[in-house]
Amino acid sequence: SSISFDGFITSMTEMGFTPPHCMNEKIENSDSANAKNIKIILQNGQMVIVDDGNGMNEEEMKTCGKFHNRSSSSALKHGTKGVGGNIADINLSGSGRVTYCSKSASARGITYMELNYSVDTEEEYRPRPQEAPRRIEQEVWDQYSLYKTHTGIVQQFTTVPPKMYNELVESIKSDNIIHCFRRIWA
Repeated sequence: SSISFDGFITSMTEMGFTPPHCMNEKIENSDSANAKNIKIILQNGQMVIVDDGNGMNEEEMKTCGKFHNRSSSSALKHGTKGVGGNIADINLSGSGRVTYCSKSASARGITYMELNYSVDTEEEYRPRPQEAPRRIEQEVWDQYSLYKTHTGIVQQFTTVPPKMYNELVESIKSDNIIHCFRRIWA
Protein backbone atom coordinates (compact mmCIF):
# COMPACT_ATOMS: atom_id res chain seq x y z
CA SER A 1 0.00 0.00 0.00
CA SER A 2 1.33 3.42 -0.87
CA ILE A 3 1.04 6.57 1.17
CA SER A 4 -0.13 9.85 -0.35
CA PHE A 5 2.22 12.83 -0.32
CA ASP A 6 -0.16 14.59 2.08
CA GLY A 7 -0.06 11.51 4.33
CA PHE A 8 3.72 11.46 4.07
CA ILE A 9 3.90 15.11 5.20
CA THR A 10 1.49 14.38 8.06
CA SER A 11 3.65 11.45 9.17
CA MET A 12 6.69 13.78 9.22
CA THR A 13 4.95 16.00 11.77
CA GLU A 14 4.25 12.97 13.95
CA MET A 15 7.84 11.70 14.19
CA GLY A 16 8.41 13.20 17.61
CA PHE A 17 10.60 16.15 16.64
CA THR A 18 10.18 18.78 19.35
CA PRO A 19 10.86 22.50 18.76
CA PRO A 20 14.36 22.06 20.27
CA HIS A 21 15.05 19.14 17.88
CA CYS A 22 13.89 21.22 14.92
CA MET A 23 15.94 24.24 15.91
CA ASN A 24 18.97 22.08 16.65
CA GLU A 25 18.73 20.58 13.15
CA LYS A 26 18.66 24.05 11.58
CA ILE A 27 21.64 25.17 13.69
CA GLU A 28 23.60 22.00 12.84
CA ASN A 29 22.99 22.65 9.14
CA SER A 30 24.29 26.23 9.52
CA ASP A 31 27.29 24.94 11.43
CA SER A 32 27.98 22.39 8.67
CA ALA A 33 27.97 25.29 6.19
CA ASN A 34 30.79 26.92 8.20
CA ALA A 35 28.58 29.67 9.61
CA LYS A 36 30.34 31.83 12.17
CA ASN A 37 27.11 33.61 13.15
CA ILE A 38 23.50 32.46 13.31
CA LYS A 39 20.60 34.78 14.06
CA ILE A 40 17.07 33.65 14.92
CA ILE A 41 14.30 36.23 14.70
CA LEU A 42 10.92 35.49 16.28
CA GLN A 43 8.44 38.28 15.62
CA ASN A 44 4.69 38.50 15.10
CA GLY A 45 4.24 34.72 14.85
CA GLN A 46 6.91 34.39 12.18
CA MET A 47 10.49 33.15 12.33
CA VAL A 48 13.58 33.90 10.29
CA ILE A 49 16.83 31.95 10.63
CA VAL A 50 19.89 33.65 9.14
CA ASP A 51 23.52 32.57 8.92
CA ASP A 52 26.75 33.70 7.33
CA GLY A 53 27.78 30.25 6.12
CA ASN A 54 28.76 29.14 2.62
CA GLY A 55 25.26 29.56 1.21
CA MET A 56 23.84 27.34 -1.52
CA ASN A 57 23.84 27.59 -5.27
CA GLU A 58 20.93 26.30 -7.36
CA GLU A 59 22.09 22.65 -7.46
CA GLU A 60 22.77 22.56 -3.71
CA MET A 61 19.37 24.11 -3.05
CA LYS A 62 17.63 21.45 -5.18
CA THR A 63 19.38 18.76 -3.13
CA CYS A 64 18.45 20.46 0.15
CA GLY A 65 14.77 20.41 -0.81
CA LYS A 66 14.66 16.71 -1.72
CA PHE A 67 13.32 14.22 0.78
CA HIS A 68 15.61 11.50 2.07
CA ASN A 69 18.77 13.22 0.93
CA ARG A 70 21.44 11.63 3.06
CA SER A 71 24.41 12.18 0.78
CA SER A 72 26.69 13.64 3.42
CA SER A 73 25.23 12.32 6.64
CA SER A 74 25.55 9.10 8.52
CA ALA A 75 22.71 6.59 8.38
CA LEU A 76 23.09 6.35 12.16
CA LYS A 77 22.04 9.97 12.68
CA HIS A 78 18.50 11.27 12.98
CA GLY A 79 19.08 14.26 10.74
CA THR A 80 22.09 16.43 9.99
CA LYS A 81 22.03 17.36 6.31
CA GLY A 82 19.48 14.70 5.45
CA VAL A 83 15.82 14.14 6.08
CA GLY A 84 16.13 16.02 9.40
CA GLY A 85 16.15 19.40 7.63
CA ASN A 86 12.90 18.53 5.84
CA ILE A 87 11.29 17.34 9.08
CA ALA A 88 12.39 20.54 10.82
CA ASP A 89 11.02 22.69 7.98
CA ILE A 90 7.70 20.82 7.94
CA ASN A 91 7.26 21.16 11.70
CA LEU A 92 8.50 24.75 12.01
CA SER A 93 6.26 25.87 9.13
CA GLY A 94 3.21 23.94 10.30
CA SER A 95 3.26 22.02 7.00
CA GLY A 96 3.20 25.37 5.23
CA ARG A 97 5.80 27.34 3.26
CA VAL A 98 9.49 27.94 3.83
CA THR A 99 11.40 30.46 1.74
CA TYR A 100 15.16 30.18 1.29
CA CYS A 101 17.29 33.06 -0.04
CA SER A 102 20.96 32.26 -0.40
CA LYS A 103 24.14 33.79 -1.66
CA SER A 104 27.07 31.48 -2.35
CA ALA A 105 30.51 32.00 -3.86
CA SER A 106 29.49 29.93 -6.92
CA ALA A 107 26.25 31.81 -7.72
CA ARG A 108 26.16 35.22 -9.40
CA GLY A 109 23.14 36.49 -7.51
CA ILE A 110 20.71 35.43 -4.87
CA THR A 111 19.34 31.92 -5.29
CA TYR A 112 15.77 31.63 -4.12
CA MET A 113 13.54 28.65 -3.36
CA GLU A 114 10.14 28.25 -1.80
CA LEU A 115 9.19 24.88 -0.35
CA ASN A 116 5.44 24.39 -0.07
CA TYR A 117 4.52 21.51 2.21
CA SER A 118 0.76 22.19 1.95
CA VAL A 119 0.38 20.61 -1.49
CA ASP A 120 -1.29 17.28 -2.24
CA THR A 121 1.27 15.64 -4.53
CA GLU A 122 5.02 15.28 -4.64
CA GLU A 123 5.08 16.80 -8.15
CA GLU A 124 3.49 19.98 -6.79
CA TYR A 125 6.09 20.05 -4.00
CA ARG A 126 9.14 19.55 -6.23
CA PRO A 127 11.79 22.16 -5.26
CA ARG A 128 12.37 24.68 -8.01
CA PRO A 129 15.23 26.95 -7.02
CA GLN A 130 16.03 29.80 -9.32
CA GLU A 131 18.36 32.72 -9.71
CA ALA A 132 16.14 35.43 -8.33
CA PRO A 133 15.68 38.76 -10.09
CA ARG A 134 16.11 41.90 -8.01
CA ARG A 135 12.66 41.97 -6.48
CA ILE A 136 11.20 40.49 -3.29
CA GLU A 137 14.12 38.05 -2.83
CA GLN A 138 16.55 40.96 -2.87
CA GLU A 139 14.37 42.78 -0.33
CA VAL A 140 14.32 39.71 1.95
CA TRP A 141 18.11 39.35 1.59
CA ASP A 142 18.68 43.04 2.31
CA GLN A 143 16.34 43.01 5.30
CA TYR A 144 17.63 39.88 7.05
CA SER A 145 21.09 38.83 5.84
CA LEU A 146 23.93 39.28 8.28
CA TYR A 147 26.28 40.74 5.66
CA LYS A 148 24.65 41.84 2.42
CA THR A 149 27.74 41.28 0.27
CA HIS A 150 28.88 37.98 1.82
CA THR A 151 27.61 34.42 1.57
CA GLY A 152 24.88 32.96 3.76
CA ILE A 153 21.27 31.85 3.97
CA VAL A 154 18.00 33.45 5.02
CA GLN A 155 15.22 30.97 5.89
CA GLN A 156 11.80 32.53 6.33
CA PHE A 157 8.93 30.71 8.08
CA THR A 158 5.71 32.73 7.81
CA THR A 159 3.37 30.02 9.10
CA VAL A 160 4.89 28.90 12.43
CA PRO A 161 2.10 27.14 14.38
CA PRO A 162 1.10 29.30 17.39
CA LYS A 163 1.81 26.54 19.92
CA MET A 164 5.30 25.97 18.52
CA TYR A 165 5.97 29.71 18.24
CA ASN A 166 5.00 30.25 21.88
CA GLU A 167 7.14 27.28 22.97
CA LEU A 168 10.14 28.69 21.07
CA VAL A 169 9.69 32.14 22.63
CA GLU A 170 9.20 30.74 26.15
CA SER A 171 12.15 28.36 25.83
CA ILE A 172 14.46 31.17 24.80
CA LYS A 173 13.27 33.42 27.63
CA SER A 174 13.30 30.61 30.22
CA ASP A 175 15.49 30.91 33.31
CA ASN A 176 15.11 27.19 33.89
CA ILE A 177 18.27 25.77 32.30
CA ILE A 178 16.71 22.32 31.85
CA HIS A 179 14.05 23.69 29.49
CA CYS A 180 16.11 26.41 27.90
CA PHE A 181 17.46 26.03 24.37
CA ARG A 182 20.75 27.44 25.52
CA ARG A 183 21.45 24.20 27.38
CA ILE A 184 20.18 22.00 24.53
CA TRP A 185 22.33 23.85 21.99
CA ALA A 186 25.45 24.04 24.20
